[in-house]
Amino acid sequence: WRLILLPTRRASVVTAALLLFYGAVAGRAASVARAVTVAVLLLAARALDHRAQTFDVLAVAALVAVAAAPVVVLDAGFLLSFGATAGILLGVPLLAPSSTEPRHRVSAARRTGRVVRTMLAATVCAELALAPVAATLFGRVSFAGFVLNFAAIPLMSVVQVGGLVIAASAGAIAPLALLAARTVHGAASALLASAALVDVAPWLVVDAPPPVW
Repeated sequence: WRLILLPTRRASVVTAALLLFYGAVAGRAASVARAVTVAVLLLAARALDHRAQTFDVLAVAALVAVAAAPVVVLDAGFLLSFGATAGILLGVPLLAPSSTEPRHRVSAARRTGRVVRTMLAATVCAELALAPVAATLFGRVSFAGFVLNFAAIPLMSVVQVGGLVIAASAGAIAPLALLAARTVHGAASALLASAALVDVAPWLVVDAPPPVW
């Protein structure tokens, strides 16, 4: 939107509308609803020139989800999605605090190291937050995410962006759509294949009795 000189407030409104459309197309899974609701709330606050705390917005999104369908508190997707996000928001600022140093003064190597540290911190926080949920719902706790997330996050990004390219170009630029489709296929295949890590290292998954409330 900056490239076409659209003002920030209008850009926020247009982006929120596009996200609502995306959410309707992608389905009503708890993780999709959480992501879309949080993003739309933040964009609405920006459009109204309000500053919103991220954790407060997450809490409001959870309340909206529960108000819309109270039974969602028993849904695994709801607990996993909101639990992981809450763990990241609470823990990452403590484990990997953001730097106030100007970006142009930071070398590429240091920026890369910071990204890796932040991703590791986010993975640790999410896994710790979800361990009780996994033990309760599935009777097991997996530590494979500490490794797999480093592959899953970039691969899923490729899948999502490539999917958007396919949707935008399939009817107009067939060669671009074909190239994007092959890229998405390769990323999705690699994402599925990465799950074989637990076959190679079964000790990464530990059976656990459900915790006593």
